[in-house]
Amino acid sequence: MKLAIVIQNFPPMIAGAGRQAALQARLISTRLGGCEVITTRFRSDLPPRAEMDLVRVRRLATLRGDCLRPAANFLASLFYFLLHGHRYRILHAHCLSPFTLGAIIGGKLWRRRVLLKICAIGRGGDIAKVKRQLLGRMLWRVFLKSDIFIAVTPTVAEEMLFHNVPTHKIVVIPNAVAPDLTEMPDRATRSRARAALGLHDDPIVLFVGWLLHQKGLDVLVRAWAEVVQTHRAKLVLVGGGPETERIRSWIQASGCSDSVRMFGWRSDPETFYRASDIFAFPSRSESFGNALAEAMAHGLAVVTTPVGLARHWIRDGENGILVPGDEPGLLALALRRLIEDGPLRERLGRQARADALTIFSTEAAVESFVNLYRRLDGSSVTTPC
Repeated sequence: MKLAIVIQNFPPMIAGAGRQAALQARLISTRLGGCEVITTRFRSDLPPRAEMDLVRVRRLATLRGDCLRPAANFLASLFYFLLHGHRYRILHAHCLSPFTLGAIIGGKLWRRRVLLKICAIGRGGDIAKVKRQLLGRMLWRVFLKSDIFIAVTPTVAEEMLFHNVPTHKIVVIPNAVAPDLTEMPDRATRSRARAALGLHDDPIVLFVGWLLHQKGLDVLVRAWAEVVQTHRAKLVLVGGGPETERIRSWIQASGCSDSVRMFGWRSDPETFYRASDIFAFPSRSESFGNALAEAMAHGLAVVTTPVGLARHWIRDGENGILVPGDEPGLLALALRRLIEDGPLRERLGRQARADALTIFSTEAAVESFVNLYRRLDGSSVTTPC
């Protein structure tokens, strides 16, 4: 079984499809004896090269200009798989993009089997973006030639069905998390992590991810301005994106800049999870929410909106707190409650961790993918790549 994992950007610094692709490539390579990642970009510092020994990364040269990049990415992957597609038995494509489109066409011309993972849904999601393009419906019909569609939640599967993906082609496999913790972080672990980051012992509320409008950071900042009127705590934002300067301006205008730290992009989000007490994730739209799953696996009490994985796997008051979107007052109320109540934080965090390590298990995800590969390959025996 020769496997190619195809993804346009591999991997980004913190979360998302690229981080999942890196984790998946490493784990599946360990199981199968190796695989190849075909991409346009590779950051050698994440994950460490020592963890990628079994994964060969092929970076295809493309153009940098925004106008020409989509066409260049499409042609790069198309020509690569026209020339080398015979070397692979299975293509595992992450997200809908010109790069994966070229790979699918090239692979299908060699009659190779294709798994396609939809990474974003809604108006700004993968399928919507394709269909808005010139000849978009024709392009979507090409993507529909894939043999299996991977949905990370039942909600993603529902959107696939709406866009005419046959039921028998859809498989739900939640994203996996791989925390390097055997136990819940104790006070000493948390103190060491805080010291490494230059943070004090006040309760820490954490956000990790892209700073985008859909993430609800404006709601979080307004809620935080209410929280710090009555409580001593620190809000830590880890990530970057187009909303960075706007969020910084909101923080300054709200008068709570002394209680907020913005760290930008970091390659060590695990240190922030260990240092924190609460994870705030007031997103307006999610297909999954990798950072939320990672926070749960690290035993943090989470406050989130009922989107993405939270819609299916967060039980309000049992393993987290759910709040409506665009409601800063209710978000502030939930944050105050957790800041005040240490035993509640610990109870929610322990249950969140237990659920995350079961539902988002790396072992379960890898087993699901390997079984799919075997099924598509017509093989009942695992063989090295």
